[in-house]
Amino acid sequence: MPLVDRLERKFGWIAVPGIVKTIMGLQALVWLLCSFRGDNDLLLKILVHKESILNGEVWRLFSFVITPPVEPGSNGIIFMLFAVIFSIFLGSMLESIWGSFRLTLYLIGGVVCIVIAEFFIPFPLQLTGFHSMRSFLLIESILFACAVYNPHYTVRLFGIIPVKLFWIALFAGGMLVINAISNLQFG
Repeated sequence: MPLVDRLERKFGWIAVPGIVKTIMGLQALVWLLCSFRGDNDLLLKILVHKESILNGEVWRLFSFVITPPVEPGSNGIIFMLFAVIFSIFLGSMLESIWGSFRLTLYLIGGVVCIVIAEFFIPFPLQLTGFHSMRSFLLIESILFACAVYNPHYTVRLFGIIPVKLFWIALFAGGMLVINAISNLQFG
């Protein structure tokens, strides 16, 4: 019996059906709150940050997951809406392939890896560049997993342009590498 099946038998109660819908709903709520308030103080309180965690702000170990992938403000509403809808679509696809437990375990593993990475490669507490994208890395990893299982699935960009999921994942991976290199070079 595979390890994941044994874990599911023992810890199946941690499965959260619709976990991506929940995460994206909370990200949309945080985005709306920050947009209406007109500042990013809330975002600065939930980002994962090594020094803050070591100073007792333990909620940062998991709260960064609800950091929206789009900067709050009126000009990003279309991008935020697109991110929420597309992420929920990908999450539902992967949940139907893997099931709730495996998807939940996958996301928990991603959170743990991001927190560990923060302790080895700490970034300053800011909302620009790679640091603000850490919550989006979880959703991007779902895109990569969906592209592995359904590489020929066609997504219609803007409702018109047919693009295979493989090419979207390849483009996203390339942008991730470019973003990481530029942030390591220019800080």
